[in-house]
Amino acid sequence: MSSFGKFKPDDPRTEGMIHRSRREALGLLNDVFENWVPSHQAWIINNSMYLASAASVLPGVMLAWKFKRMMGLTKKHTKLHLATMVPAVLVPGATSLFFHQHFVRDDILLNETECSVCVDIRSSALQLTTGLFFPSFFSFVGSTVTAKYYNLRIAPGTLRDWIPLTRASFSKISPYMMAFTVMQLIVSGLLVRQQYECRDLVVSELETRFLIDEQIKLSKDEKRT
Repeated sequence: MSSFGKFKPDDPRTEGMIHRSRREALGLLNDVFENWVPSHQAWIINNSMYLASAASVLPGVMLAWKFKRMMGLTKKHTKLHLATMVPAVLVPGATSLFFHQHFVRDDILLNETECSVCVDIRSSALQLTTGLFFPSFFSFVGSTVTAKYYNLRIAPGTLRDWIPLTRASFSKISPYMMAFTVMQLIVSGLLVRQQYECRDLVVSELETRFLIDEQIKLSKDEKRT
């Protein structure tokens, strides 16, 4: 099991091993981790993408509320603003779940990338994109579009007016942006490290169980003979 992703098919050290496609290997490993007992040992591998998604959703909610106050939106503007909030929450959450599962979690599970630092950097870049760029973009645009629809004073009259409004708005929320940046980097780093530890633990334990089973079978065969 620990040889997944370590050897190429033409490597002489693979003699006697079963060659599987990436899809087959991933399916096998997913089955092992999803049905692993005790379940807490495999928990982080099975749930890391949901944790990454939750971390990306939070900034969207907070920034949408912050921009709402900044734009002077009140209760009578709630319906349209809630509609524009949907992309600020759902897009970051959905994209974070997808990207983390396919480009971080599956990579770690298959041991595809030898450089763990490279996986960490990739994970951080994806988490910052889905958990910072997407929420800030969609929440700001959504609040501004709502303000423009209701002809509020702060709304930009022309495309050129968007530039000073954007600068002023993001300068006011710079502490929030910094905090969310740090949060996403911490979440990303912890998830990557914990998943590597989780994979190593489960695979090592699985190999131990295989060896014990083999020893039991051998002892039974010896008794029969």
